[in-house]
Amino acid sequence: MLIFNTIKQKLFGLTIRILNFFSPEFARKSAIKRVTKNYDMMSDPDEEFFSKIYLYYIRKRIKDVFNEKKINILDAGCGQGRLSIPLAKDGNKITGVDFTREALKKAKEYASENNLDIEFILGDIGKDINKTINSKFDCVICTEVLYMIKDYKKVIDDLIKILHPGGLIFISIRPRLYYVKHKLINGKINESYDILLNKRVFINNGFLNCNSKEEIEEILKEKGVFDIVFNGIGVVTGIKGDPQAYYSNPSIFNLKEQQLLFEMELLLGSELIEHGRYMLLSGIKKNE
Repeated sequence: MLIFNTIKQKLFGLTIRILNFFSPEFARKSAIKRVTKNYDMMSDPDEEFFSKIYLYYIRKRIKDVFNEKKINILDAGCGQGRLSIPLAKDGNKITGVDFTREALKKAKEYASENNLDIEFILGDIGKDINKTINSKFDCVICTEVLYMIKDYKKVIDDLIKILHPGGLIFISIRPRLYYVKHKLINGKINESYDILLNKRVFINNGFLNCNSKEEIEEILKEKGVFDIVFNGIGVVTGIKGDPQAYYSNPSIFNLKEQQLLFEMELLLGSELIEHGRYMLLSGIKKNE
C-alpha cells in the first residue's frame, strides 16, 4: 500500500509538472482541487489549532473596529468553512466563495449540522470577483489562498473594492523567509540564497508567491488600506512539509499542552511575524 501511494504521488507530481509546462494556470487549479478534495481543514487536528489562532486575531480586530456590532463578512476562498462556520456562530452574516465543488459541499454539510444559514457560492476569486459577488461587505477575509494566485495584487485590489469604506480586510500570505527556510532544509541552498538575496516574489516556476512584511504593507497602502496590523501564524508550529514542523506539530500534544503552545504562538506572533507559516494582515479601507 505504501509503495502504491508513493508511486501515485510521483505520478501526480509528474502530471502537474507536465501541465505546468503547457498550462500553468490549469496545473495550479488542479493541484489546489486535489489538496482540497483529500484534505479537510475543518476536521484536521493540526488545522484546527491554526484556525484557533486565526480566529483569535480576527475576532479581536473585528471587535476593535466594529465593537459588538454583527457584520457582513465575505470569506474569499472559504474551503470547507473553517472560518466561515465559527464566525457565523458569532452571529455575523457570512458569504463564502470557493472554486472547488468538493470543498463547498463539505462546507454546506458543516453549516447544516450547526443549523447555520451561510451563503456558499461557487466562484473563482482569481478572476473578476465582481462577476461572482454583486454586493459590498463590512469585512473581507482571504487566508492561505493568495500565495497560490499569480495575479495576487489584482485579487487584493478586487477584494478591497467590494469593501464598504471603513471596512476591514484580512489576508494571509507566505513570508519570503518561509521559502528561504523551506529550500534550505531540502538541501537547495542556491535557491534559498536566490530567494533571499534577489528578493524573489515568484518561486517554483511561478507556481507560488511570497513577500516580505514591508513589501505587502506597501501594496496595501497603495490600494488605500491603513492602520495595518501584522501577526505571524505558526511561528514555532507546523505541519509536514513546513520548516516550522521541525519545532513542533500541534496534534502530538494533548489539549492542555496545545493551550500552552497556543499561548506561545500569540506571544511570538506579534514579534516574529516573518517567521510564521503565514503572515496575517488586517487593515481598514479609507473612506471614499
